[in-house]
Amino acid sequence: MRPATTTSTPPDRRCGLRHRLVVVAHDPEQVVRYAGGWLFDQVMAGWMVYALVAERGNRRSLRILGTQVAGLHRLDVALEPGPQALAVDAALYRADPQVRDLVGAARDRGRTEVRLWNAGHSADQDPFEYRLSSAAMAFKAQALVAVGAGARRVDRVEQFHRAAVSATVIPFPSTRSRIAETSKELS
Repeated sequence: MRPATTTSTPPDRRCGLRHRLVVVAHDPEQVVRYAGGWLFDQVMAGWMVYALVAERGNRRSLRILGTQVAGLHRLDVALEPGPQALAVDAALYRADPQVRDLVGAARDRGRTEVRLWNAGHSADQDPFEYRLSSAAMAFKAQALVAVGAGARRVDRVEQFHRAAVSATVIPFPSTRSRIAETSKELS
């Protein structure tokens, strides 16, 4: 029998031991279709995976993959303390300045791997494939059914790009810079 825990803070937050992956997309179907297998494999490897979506859609599909789901308005989830990986729909990246700022801040920290999907072909992008586990393929197939995409054959690989981020992106201020600014204001 395990002893009762008196704190409400999840163990992964208390210890800071779990890697975090944040996915940003327009809707749950895009997440499942383009990155669902990779997300499932990361969850199975012990990562905390958060999907931030603009449209409500069928969020059950994302829970099938093991992700935590929130609206795109919760970009603050992606900032503190900073994820080890960030995956973004390229169209949303191009269209939304907040998402561009998030990606720029992640790249500026230098500790976050940034992946784009549905990026097309461009000279400033580095394409690569992620090979899904058999379990990821099975769970992705179920998530596709849940999202309404119907039963279909799931490809063994998912396509991503490591994107170069424009130098014109203004990053979110770091905690250290906010403390420095506050100290200047108080003096």
